[in-house]
Amino acid sequence: MDEIFKRVGKKGGELYNRARWYWQSAAGTEQDAIKSEYILGRHLASDLPGHVKIDDSPDLNDRVRHIGRSLENRLKNKDRSFRYTILESGNLNAYALPGGFIFITLGLLDQIRDYPDEIAFVLGHEIMHVVLGHPLKRIFNGYGTKLLKVILANYSKTGAVTRQVIDQFMSGQYSQDMEFEADAGGKILMQAAGYNAEKSVRLLHRLKGVSGQKGRLYNYFSSHPPLEKRIEKLV
Repeated sequence: MDEIFKRVGKKGGELYNRARWYWQSAAGTEQDAIKSEYILGRHLASDLPGHVKIDDSPDLNDRVRHIGRSLENRLKNKDRSFRYTILESGNLNAYALPGGFIFITLGLLDQIRDYPDEIAFVLGHEIMHVVLGHPLKRIFNGYGTKLLKVILANYSKTGAVTRQVIDQFMSGQYSQDMEFEADAGGKILMQAAGYNAEKSVRLLHRLKGVSGQKGRLYNYFSSHPPLEKRIEKLV
């Protein structure tokens, strides 16, 4: 089967990668599935600069990456790699794409940049979404058959669907159960990495103060599930 994909790849280039991704996801090992998920996430992430400007300030990016790495080191499965990107947006937002591509806005970092424990909770929450497979499930729940057809079709046709998927992650919501799982896992992960896990609750309490600012409490701290329920689950 792999030889078939290689022959297709000689003719189609990117088509080989997409076909191989589908095969690995359907019948490969766990390592193959992680690699395939990364390929999908990388494709989606590469389209992001067309949506929002990327912040490249060295100090802040280094701080986020350092905290992210300290959390990754506590994961049992070392096969995944994570990449952290800061978006120049005033919205309070953080989200993860399949394959470990994690994004956090300046708007949210402005609220927490002086509190490494709170940054750790935000990143830990998003890392756990990836580890638990939530971004991939979310994509296939919304685009399943359509997305697979596009992946296996002409590469030039993927642009519109990519934009739709990115928009979904920037403005959509996970289920309550997925959010609660990511909260619980993020709290455990930050504690394992040496951060004060109780600061996760402080962060949610503090962000309630800005929840009334229309348009700012976006996606990650949206009203589904309400902050009160997330706090109750974490305490």
